[in-house]
Amino acid sequence: MKRLLVLVLALASCGDNSKLCGSGTRDKDGVCIGGGECGPGTKLDMTTNQCVPDGSMICTDGTVFDPMTNSCKIDPNACQGGTVLVGGQCVDPTGGLTVDLEEGMTEPNGLGLFGETSSNPAGVIQLKPVGQHFVIHGHIMPFEDNNGDGLNDPDIDSYVVTVTQPTLLNITADGVHGLAAGYVTVDNVASTDPMSPWVRFGINLTGDTSQRQVFLPTAGTYILGVSDTRSLFLQGGAAGGPDAEYYVTVDVLDLPAPTMLTSNTISDKIGSDVIFYTAAMGTGINDVLLDMPQVQANASVLTLSGSALKGFADEGTDLFGNPTPAEMLAGGFTASDTPVIVVDDTYNYAIAPADYTLTITTSNAQPLSTTGGTVSEPEQTNTQPASLSDVPKLNQFYFDTDAPDQTIGIKLVWNHPVEGSLLDGNLNSIATFTGYASGGATWTTYTGLLRIKNPGRYYFFVYDPTGTAGTTTLSATSTLTKLTPAPITEGTPTGNVALGTFGSVPLTYAAGTTDPWQLFNAAGVNTGGEIVGWYDPAAAYGRLDTLTASTGNVGGEPTPIFTHQYTAAGGAIGRILLDDPTQTYFVKVNGVTPAANATVNLSFAKRTIIDLGTIAAASSQTATNNPLGGTTTTGYVLFRSTPGDPATITVHPHVVALNTRFTLVNADESAAGPAINTSNTGDDTTSLLPTHAWTAFEVTAQPNPAVAQQYDVT
Repeated sequence: MKRLLVLVLALASCGDNSKLCGSGTRDKDGVCIGGGECGPGTKLDMTTNQCVPDGSMICTDGTVFDPMTNSCKIDPNACQGGTVLVGGQCVDPTGGLTVDLEEGMTEPNGLGLFGETSSNPAGVIQLKPVGQHFVIHGHIMPFEDNNGDGLNDPDIDSYVVTVTQPTLLNITADGVHGLAAGYVTVDNVASTDPMSPWVRFGINLTGDTSQRQVFLPTAGTYILGVSDTRSLFLQGGAAGGPDAEYYVTVDVLDLPAPTMLTSNTISDKIGSDVIFYTAAMGTGINDVLLDMPQVQANASVLTLSGSALKGFADEGTDLFGNPTPAEMLAGGFTASDTPVIVVDDTYNYAIAPADYTLTITTSNAQPLSTTGGTVSEPEQTNTQPASLSDVPKLNQFYFDTDAPDQTIGIKLVWNHPVEGSLLDGNLNSIATFTGYASGGATWTTYTGLLRIKNPGRYYFFVYDPTGTAGTTTLSATSTLTKLTPAPITEGTPTGNVALGTFGSVPLTYAAGTTDPWQLFNAAGVNTGGEIVGWYDPAAAYGRLDTLTASTGNVGGEPTPIFTHQYTAAGGAIGRILLDDPTQTYFVKVNGVTPAANATVNLSFAKRTIIDLGTIAAASSQTATNNPLGGTTTTGYVLFRSTPGDPATITVHPHVVALNTRFTLVNADESAAGPAINTSNTGDDTTSLLPTHAWTAFEVTAQPNPAVAQQYDVT
């Protein structure tokens, strides 16, 4: 944020270091330019280098000349004699003014803004149609000392407003009885949300009324916090008092049609109105930079695709505290998209409109072939970008998805070893390959699956670290297929499924809740064995298969809930599903050493178990006459109980010759402890303290009798 000025002073030169420009010109940033920038009704003031009224347009009392529109407009500070500014007119609040919302007088009502913690707002704004005003009335009276400094903290009244689409508002706050009314608008989202840093101040350091347009760029709920400008912006303490009142007017405006840019750079001025542009964007990542050199204005630039926000950036400071322009990267624009670039500010308390320069640097990306073709481009850079403006110079190759949770089979080969990964149009990582944190690792090929959450355009940003920018040609040979994972049904084998071009098959499995303990099997032909992973679909995004890099093999990004490697012939394994975070699984199958014609066959089935159900404290359940021996070598038992309730397990063989024992097991049927065999001739028993909601164990006999016997379990 730029340095805040507590006092607003008229600027005057000290000494004689100004540039002398000839007649009809003026000095702007050290360059003599023509004075023709001043519009109708204005002329150039050579002393201040500002456009001022030339006398041809006389504004009546209570209005001021606006050099941005070359017209007269209401003076926000002209309302006198107990009137307030509502809808562009001075209105007597005691003479029939309709107030739509009175401040909820239960304090605190700041919703956490500026330290005034509360869970209840001062009120809820119900926006009216365009042309109608929503009026709020409230009081600013500091009432608490949370920081213990002996002085009351600033009072802020927070109102919430919800919009269903990007919305442009005009908000006026007029103070009465000594209140210099101002406001701040924030998005009511979690601190991890990309919109969390978004903020807009409505402030006026020369009067008691603050007015500006506020563009709410996304659907959602926003907070409008009203207070005294001195408390909001100047750290001027707890302004306000028993008589301090405010009237806030909120008007919905029609979104203006964006102005088409015919050049990649435009310089103009901004006052209280938000400015909308559209421009021809490249198919790659585009750099959008907004510079506002005036100290009283803090630039903020937003980019949208139609009504979908791509992102925003605010002016900041470098390591030395110097202001840096607002700069962002935006990509993912297709031929059917309408790019919208919004010139805005987080605050602007300049007396005259502030200068700005908007610069857009476009780049193009190569579309990856979906059918095994090759695309090439001369390498623009062979180093990692040092700044945002360097990113468009990276080599960019893209593909598009058109559905949520899209599974993509991809076979991609580069003609040179490259560093780089897959990003979206806002440079969020979608799938990690190499680069930045990979220690200089490179990769040449990837064959496998990608799973992508949202539809859109996605870019491989890559460079050849050994290449020569401008002379090395980088080529990509690729096959891409959008895959629809086939559903698996319990009890019905899939039949032979080809591993195919990508050596990896996606499926889905709805396990349900009926069978908490199931068997999973996989067998293959020409696979060399099968590797099967079961994933939570809500987390299975990114690169799903192994990447071979210059530093070795890198496993897939998402971690499966469980995985198993089978021999080619298969062999069922059991799994207790009760602790898994999902009942519907994304399943991925690979061959260990697959041949070109490799196939796999999966089958999911119920394991036969003794399910004792849920056992309440101080009660018991018994299953009797359970077979053990002969072909039945193991019995499987499951019960549920409240964690922390002590439990006792007893296995009672019907005959002395049935030497039973039992072993507590984990979800994957691995032993959770040693076998329990407290008697060679009778009952085996143990007491335990279950730590979670289910307990499972396996019952065996030693040795397993040739003829089946029976046992009871309690």
